[in-house]
Amino acid sequence: MELKIFRNSSNRLYTEGYLSINDMKTTHTVESTLTMLPEGKYEVKLKGCTQHRRQIAILLPAESGGPNVPYTVCHFEACGTWISSKKKKSIRIGEPIIPGALKLGSEVFERLFDRIEKAEKRGESTTLEIVSRNLTNTLPIQYWTEPSHHGCPSSNRRVEKDGQGNVRVYDGDHLIREFPATEADLIEATVELNA
Repeated sequence: MELKIFRNSSNRLYTEGYLSINDMKTTHTVESTLTMLPEGKYEVKLKGCTQHRRQIAILLPAESGGPNVPYTVCHFEACGTWISSKKKKSIRIGEPIIPGALKLGSEVFERLFDRIEKAEKRGESTTLEIVSRNLTNTLPIQYWTEPSHHGCPSSNRRVEKDGQGNVRVYDGDHLIREFPATEADLIEATVELNA
């Protein structure tokens, strides 16, 4: 099976593209520009094949410097942002929310995992080719470059829940309001806190 990532836009923070399986476009990709793999061809294998830890690993070719056994250099993960791609050295797959962030990737990830699993059972190899044809240089959107509080004033407000499920809203050390532990009240508390 042949996987290809076509990178189409890049900036100093993130690189976006799309993933195709056997020449059929399937989903979008986001990678951290600083940690993304160079263009080239890689072997893909499944690792940690338990129900809770299903991983699609991208392996560095053995001939590229090292022992005869390839080792993992990156892996695919569902959804996320370029920040999580950077932290976990991964390629994120899914549908775009905003530039640099994806959602709804779990279903695509599971289908991809199952297809690779079936290919491995048939004795077929899976490769990933990364290409950057017609790569457009872009600027990161302002969301990723502004302060983490995004211009909102700082607040000392916090919500605490006790052992009985009661919720208390504090501003610093001052108790503002207390709510009983029903779901409707929790929603009301959150809305009121954010008002």
